[in-house]
Amino acid sequence: MKNKTLNQRLNDKGNENGEKTYEILNDFLTEKNQSIGFLSKFRLIKKLFYKKQDNVQEEIYNNLENIFNKTYSIDFLKIFYLLSINDQTRMYMQENMQTVLKRILSTNSSQGIINNMQTVFNIVEEIYGKEFSEENKKAFVNNNIDTILDNIDKKNMLEHVQSIIGISSKVDTKINKTIEDNKNVVVDGIIRKMKQEYVDVKELGPVIKEYDNFVSSIIEKCIKSEHVRWIDIKKVIKDSKHKDIYYIGSKVLRIGGVRHKKEIPNTDRLLQPIESYSLLSKGEPYATVEILDKVDRLEKSDLEGQGIYDGYGEDMYQLYKELRNSNIIWIDAPHSLGYRKGTEKIQENMMIIDSDSLYNLSDSEHLSKRKRSELSMQFEIRWNSERNEKIAKLHRTTEVEKEENV
Repeated sequence: MKNKTLNQRLNDKGNENGEKTYEILNDFLTEKNQSIGFLSKFRLIKKLFYKKQDNVQEEIYNNLENIFNKTYSIDFLKIFYLLSINDQTRMYMQENMQTVLKRILSTNSSQGIINNMQTVFNIVEEIYGKEFSEENKKAFVNNNIDTILDNIDKKNMLEHVQSIIGISSKVDTKINKTIEDNKNVVVDGIIRKMKQEYVDVKELGPVIKEYDNFVSSIIEKCIKSEHVRWIDIKKVIKDSKHKDIYYIGSKVLRIGGVRHKKEIPNTDRLLQPIESYSLLSKGEPYATVEILDKVDRLEKSDLEGQGIYDGYGEDMYQLYKELRNSNIIWIDAPHSLGYRKGTEKIQENMMIIDSDSLYNLSDSEHLSKRKRSELSMQFEIRWNSERNEKIAKLHRTTEVEKEENV
């Protein structure tokens, strides 16, 4: 193996899928039979690299395309970093940035390799051997936007392009047109990524594709009514573990698993969807798509240092009490809590923003299957204590009235 050329090693029978390319290149550069650890020993790689003879550098230079073609997707980042150490190979990549950029963007994003443009910037910085300023990033994107959009993963495009939106009107126009031209593919990616409690999305296959156009039309209608563009859709990272949330202007697109088969409690304190659709597979629902009004969410940071009897804690209990008096249980307090948009953050304006957080007391079948939060149980203890005290007080008053009438 040691006497073989780099080309021969790359094309060996055991490297058909490129799974050994990083190891082969690493060994070739160090002229050793063992791999030097990635990142932790870069200095050693660099030292040995510059000691190589010119023919070794030339062989790498002549085989860069083969290296790219023979690299297993999860090793792409390591290969780029490894090649950026040498002046000659780095210069080649700089001179052929369009080809390199295509390679970067065509790596398997589903495995989390290239998950946004910031990762691309990090690789490009290594290639150019210097940190990119914001101005350099803007210039790079403006000069390469067509290559970026032609090769970027369309199914994950909404998330991938967030860091380059707003760089210039030209870039924004081209991004929006690319999303619009590929809207069904983009929507297919949104549906396939939804968090499912009971259904394996991968098994749904063609069923999801049948709904791409339907969900796309729902989103497009919302975009038009809100007077925004496709690039204005923002994914909310923090939310329920079984739903994906997207902001579209003043509205919210919520995609998630099927609703529990229970009666939704009737209360003004629950944010009701403007539109709600069930996606079916073989006649059975497997997902829910909803459009709702946006609310101001109460974040965890708002609750830091708050006790359950003061501040937000007291407001939340009063909300719990109001619901409980109507035989409605808020099972995951303090989660799923918000305020009517643009209103003062006071108890009167509090709302539950997810119907899966509320259960009718009579819905014992589904209520028994859901785990209650610690705060919800503390509120329940306090509610029962106050109720029992009220009953006892009423009983004492009745006894006194009886004695007075004797």
